[in-house]
Amino acid sequence: MSDSLEPRIAPKMLARGLHASYGSKEALRNVNFSLVDKRVTAIIGPSECGKSTFVRCLNRTHELSEGAAVGGEVLLNGNNIYDRSVDPVSLRRRVGLIAKRPNVFPTMTVRENVLSGLRLNGIRPTDADEVVEHCLTRVLLWNETKDNLDQPALSLPVGDQQRVCIARMLALEPDVVLMDEPCAFLDPVATAKIEDLLRDLSETCAVLVVTHSVHQAARVSDFAAFFLLGALVEYSDTDTLFTKPRDARTEDYLTGRFG
Repeated sequence: MSDSLEPRIAPKMLARGLHASYGSKEALRNVNFSLVDKRVTAIIGPSECGKSTFVRCLNRTHELSEGAAVGGEVLLNGNNIYDRSVDPVSLRRRVGLIAKRPNVFPTMTVRENVLSGLRLNGIRPTDADEVVEHCLTRVLLWNETKDNLDQPALSLPVGDQQRVCIARMLALEPDVVLMDEPCAFLDPVATAKIEDLLRDLSETCAVLVVTHSVHQAARVSDFAAFFLLGALVEYSDTDTLFTKPRDARTEDYLTGRFG
């Protein structure tokens, strides 16, 4: 791993010797990774390189897949999230994950969707209206929805649905925000709004985004990592990785020779 990762900043999350598999299929091999707090980090790489598996390991959703196994350590604020004493559900409140396809609750209104994460965790805020306004404001959606909070979230454009999902996660005040190709199904206008949001989110938490677009990674991230065949090939500040990659495989991918 590059030595340019701001060593003075303690990592928010740290993966050590991380392995992951689906049955006999190995998905990750000995990944060591340091996620910097209050920065945006992008993961790039071709399909089936382990990017999505990696982020699912960081919030313990990988283990929900049939035949899934994990080895190694993942530390959050210095504590191993795979320790037997850690409740996975509680961990996922602190390490939120946004999927590539928006997954609003289709029978719920916009307001109910934003509050649903809290209520599913047994939290009934006394200032629910303030929570809804705050979270929708943070995702730059309040002005568009403030007069229609009781309409079904599924009636919103798909890009707005994705921002409702992010607002739902933010209501839980996570330490880490993981996004697995959050713009995969969005048009350019909606994509630009999500990209603007990433910088705002990084003011309060660590943000890790998986993307197939090297251009998007260059635009939005402070740090970038290149995965290939389940291994972390290279990881550095974004400018270094894109202009002076240390590994020939990284350069080949960035220049479009494969992937």
